[in-house]
Amino acid sequence: MTIDEQLAYLGKGTVEIIREEDLRAKLEKSARSSVPLRVKLGADPGRVRQQVIHLPAGSQGTEPAAAGAPSETAPSASLILDQFGRT
Repeated sequence: MTIDEQLAYLGKGTVEIIREEDLRAKLEKSARSSVPLRVKLGADPGRVRQQVIHLPAGSQGTEPAAAGAPSETAPSASLILDQFGRT
């Protein structure tokens, strides 16, 4: 994959790439040294949390509980939030 193809692939679905010229330089250095470049996902945790809360309840047929007020009678709407906590 060429450097331009790698930049296009990494840029898919991103809002912005801060200093694209720096990323290009790092990709070129990685290609010369044959050492893979690690790319960090810079996601907004608050936004990700809100999107997870609004995921469909799945086959349980329940609506998600209001944020900050989990229901004790209805099954959990998000196994991910149950695994990692709701706060």
